[in-house]
Amino acid sequence: MSENNTEKNSELEFTLEDGTIEKGFIIGEAKLLGSSYILLSDKEKGDGDAWILKDVSKEDDSEAVYVEITDPNEWDNVAPIFRELLEEKDIDIIL
Repeated sequence: MSENNTEKNSELEFTLEDGTIEKGFIIGEAKLLGSSYILLSDKEKGDGDAWILKDVSKEDDSEAVYVEITDPNEWDNVAPIFRELLEEKDIDIIL
């Protein structure tokens, strides 16, 4: 998935691997062990789905490239960071 904007709490247009263009909202950002992650939601407010995505961009990529985390160990390390961040913002989320 590639994206066109990385500002927090901003609307984000992204392209899926099949070429489908979708929109979402960045509701948090985090760094862990040299990797960058975003929490992306399909809704700006209210109930919605959310995904933790890892930035796998290379220096020569013209746009940021994010992938969904599939490694359970990586998930276990990153998810608590977003839980804490969202608690500070008084946002309830089930990760």
